[in-house]
Amino acid sequence: LLDSSTISSHRVSTGLACLDLTLGGGLAPGFHQFSGMEASGKTTAGLTLLASIVQEGKTPATFFDAEGSGGADPKYLENVLRTVGVKEKAETLFGLKDPTGKVVYEPKIVYRDDTEGEKFFNWLAGIQRRIPDKRLIGGSWWYVFEETKQNKAKIGHLIDDKMTRSSTGGYYVPAADGGMQMVILLDSLPALMSGSVDEDDPSNAIGIQARMFSKGMNMVKGRLRRKRIVLLGINQLRANPMQMY
Repeated sequence: LLDSSTISSHRVSTGLACLDLTLGGGLAPGFHQFSGMEASGKTTAGLTLLASIVQEGKTPATFFDAEGSGGADPKYLENVLRTVGVKEKAETLFGLKDPTGKVVYEPKIVYRDDTEGEKFFNWLAGIQRRIPDKRLIGGSWWYVFEETKQNKAKIGHLIDDKMTRSSTGGYYVPAADGGMQMVILLDSLPALMSGSVDEDDPSNAIGIQARMFSKGMNMVKGRLRRKRIVLLGINQLRANPMQMY
């Protein structure tokens, strides 16, 4: 059977034509990495992906800025996105609230800037629990919701009874296409640290970080594909990893 993740029309464009060609049409659902040396353009390449999403205007996007560069200088993000075709200002891209907390501009890109790894993985796992699976069956795309009373009350009028009865479990709702349900840019993987580093022996920080990533990835990675979520992580290449000077 043709795997739905290999269909190029259902991939997400990176905004870079040559890279899309190399990837067979763009990013498939799942976990991806842009890796390179410092100042090699990794974040800029990641932001071109978000720019492509904004221009498409259909897929929710999140920029999880563990490096903190965007929050320190929103103008930097605005300028980078402007060079790849997004003409909007930072406040209309990332949202704006007035002093009373009322939303003035709804965000086109949700911005988060926490550095604690456990918070990132718990946040992503929570999203995966809340959104349905998305499957290609018999040439048609379907949202598959868990069979709960809450879901029945919320989407009961949309459920396809025939498909639901003929399937092994879940409530089936027709989907327009195989597009992604969410795109997440994580900048960067090395900047995510476990919250327990400050509490435990600081000299064991590398081991603590490794265990945090192992546990977190096991929690979320397997569900990215069936939820149709793209997670793009920025990573660094170094000649001498973890070397002290």
